[in-house]
Amino acid sequence: MGTSSSLVYCIAKWADVEPYELYERTFGGSGYDIACASADGPLLFTRTEEEIRINHLDFNPEFKDQLHFVYLGKKQSTSDAIAHFNNFETKINSRVIDDMSQISKACSNASNLNDFSRCLNECEEIIHRELKLERLQHTSFKDFEGTIKSLGAWGGDFALVASDLPQDVIKSYFLDRGLEHLFSYEELACCPAQTMEFA
Repeated sequence: MGTSSSLVYCIAKWADVEPYELYERTFGGSGYDIACASADGPLLFTRTEEEIRINHLDFNPEFKDQLHFVYLGKKQSTSDAIAHFNNFETKINSRVIDDMSQISKACSNASNLNDFSRCLNECEEIIHRELKLERLQHTSFKDFEGTIKSLGAWGGDFALVASDLPQDVIKSYFLDRGLEHLFSYEELACCPAQTMEFA
């Protein structure tokens, strides 16, 4: 749930220092997580050498009932993920960055689940190809009817699930694999203030 960036953001606010600079000095990431920690809704994040741009979105798709989040029960190391990315950064050309930006925009404008899922799959394929990371769906949920996308530090503690299966079927699928915490898009994205407890 972005614990590292949330902590850095809160410390920065408490200490009255620039949160992006503090994050860069501690973890060295792009700052996207800091933008999310301070946001009260969906956004598109762009960072260039000169500036950080944040575009707030009104993302309320008709297919939101077909989006879910599953808690995977394992925390990824932000520092390790950034170090892994830095090993490949010089090999990633501007075309790949442009492709990812276009996918993000297409995802935010998707009018149906198929288009949205196609964007998720394209994103996962680029990450697999450029960073040599295996897709979560291919390694753990190959037989799932729908699309599963890693969140967080490329395989973090949550995954996004996009499927037109009934929610009880999806819940049963993950329960059979020992994953008992499944949240609807409405629960997690629309009501972030609610308290969640994990065993």
